[in-house]
Order: sequence, then structure tokens, then C-alpha cells
Amino acid sequence: MLGTTSKEVSDKLKELFYTEAERMILRGERPSIDRIDPYGHYEEGNIRLITAEQNTPDGETMGTAVRVTSTDGSTVEYKTILTAANQTGSSRSTIRKQLNGYPKFNKRGLKFERVV
Repeated sequence: MLGTTSKEVSDKLKELFYTEAERMILRGERPSIDRIDPYGHYEEGNIRLITAEQNTPDGETMGTAVRVTSTDGSTVEYKTILTAANQTGSSRSTIRKQLNGYPKFNKRGLKFERVV
């Protein structure tokens, strides 16, 4: 847990991310705190520092690149969750759940993975 008060949480986040945020700012980027599991809490192990542009609804954390594998083994890569959702007809929440480990293939016979 990061803390019980806003001040404690703020201080812990500064401690965790100060150096990396400073580097991002020097590169001209705007740092933003993101939850790795969008259904989880803002707590150690479930937060990361990304650019503000990646952490917007339009970017769908979303600058997260996604590889889609069908049951026949063919794969396609998309630059964002939003693009993958639009192109495959799957919901963004289904894709996010699969990126976090649930289930192997969705009802459409598609598997979504982060492109590293």
C-alpha cells in the first residue's frame, strides 16, 4: 500500500518515480502514472510511469502495442488497444483483461498479447 492519506501517497509516488520522471521531462515528455491492471488500485506493483500521451483514452494506455493471434496461428500487430479493438470487433475491456492474463482466447477465437 502506498499510504493511507493523500500526502503519504504523494510522497511515496515522488520517491518511486522522481528520477524517471525527471529524465522524461528532460526528453520533453510529460510523465503520467498509470495502473498496469486498470481494475486494480494505485499501489506498488500496479503502477508505472508512462507519457501523458500514452495515458489518455484516445491512446488507450494505451500506446500499448498489441499482437493478436487467432486459433489458426496467424498473427497481426496493432499500435494501440483501441486500434486492435476496432479492427477485430473485440471490446477494449476484453483486450485489457487478456493482456492481464485472462483467458487464453476470447469468444472470437483471438488471443491478445502486449508487444514488447
